[in-house]
Amino acid sequence: MISKTFVKIAAVGMGNLINAVIGFAYLSVIAKTLSLEDFGKYALLAGLLISISRLMDFGTNSIYVTKSLTENSKGLSQSEKFLGTRLILFIATIPISAFLLWFFHILSPQILLIFILGLIGYLINFTFYAFFQKEESFINVILLNSIPALLKGVFAVLIFTNNFTPDLNQAFAVFSLSMLSGLVLAFWLPKSVLKAKIDFSGFFTNIKESLSAGLSQTIYEWFPSINNGIAKLARGFTDVGIFSIANKMSSIFSLLSFSIFTVLLPKNAQIKKSRDAYDFKETVIISFGILLLAFAASFFGKLFINFFFGAKFNDSLPLLDILLFASAFTSIHTFIENYFFVENKTKLILYINVAKLIVFLIASVILIKFYDIYGLAVANLISAVLAVILTVVFIKRK
Repeated sequence: MISKTFVKIAAVGMGNLINAVIGFAYLSVIAKTLSLEDFGKYALLAGLLISISRLMDFGTNSIYVTKSLTENSKGLSQSEKFLGTRLILFIATIPISAFLLWFFHILSPQILLIFILGLIGYLINFTFYAFFQKEESFINVILLNSIPALLKGVFAVLIFTNNFTPDLNQAFAVFSLSMLSGLVLAFWLPKSVLKAKIDFSGFFTNIKESLSAGLSQTIYEWFPSINNGIAKLARGFTDVGIFSIANKMSSIFSLLSFSIFTVLLPKNAQIKKSRDAYDFKETVIISFGILLLAFAASFFGKLFINFFFGAKFNDSLPLLDILLFASAFTSIHTFIENYFFVENKTKLILYINVAKLIVFLIASVILIKFYDIYGLAVANLISAVLAVILTVVFIKRK
């Protein structure tokens, strides 16, 4: 029923929203504490950590959940191969991290150590997330991000009350190391998972099955870092800080699509198994609601930036409206993608995201020459609208 789905989406969405508000509280005190240039470095570091950590997923979470629910295979074997694949992907992220930190001139022994510990935290988070999503244990899904958010909230209070004044390394350490706290939820994992051993034999099979979804997910998750990277290369760390605030504000829709995808994927996998019809009416209603929310957010978002971040980030305000609607269209495109996972048409996801990336890069190169970082925001909107159009076209053709 639609009503039950909306209740689950609302619960997960509300949990993610509360976590985001706490995260914004920490972000705001860091933005006020650090210089604009150091905040730009912090934003680039945090964005890179999130983006690189997604390589440890590479679409395997969704493939694991879908296969476990739609195929009559042994769940324990699936879990063991999933764990082996996840560990190999984690090891592969370490040299990638070191190279990118060096490329953007922010590599140091301390930063690299903090970065790797943060990757371990995200390794725990993403792995636990897959198991909880499969079981539809959405309380634990929310807690995976709530516990780290609460830790950042504590440090936000300490900074706000002048009991702690972090430098760049310390600010990034709080952001990064807080992810390790999700380990406490190991006690609530399914007993079968706790008994599972790590099996590396399924790595190539899992990667082959998740390749299209993984590449498309990488493109999607790397968009914030690509934006920050382009801003840095074109304008410098100061513009990275300005752009990242507006981009962060618009990320509310990323959380919304993440919440919707979390609920709909296991639900639609069960529908596929029982051979019922995919509920497109539900998808249209949710999409319409997201666009309405974008109009409301364009008003309240500017008040939010002024209140939490101050006059130092006034240049972020003109970017906000554009990025909010870009993020809204991206959200619609993202949660609709669960249709392709359920129908085992993940190659179409890759085609859509590659087209989106190409259009974004071309538009960015052209527009940023004339409109600076505002052109970068418009490039995001153009590519997001294109992705929705292509998604609808592919579904209608099917």
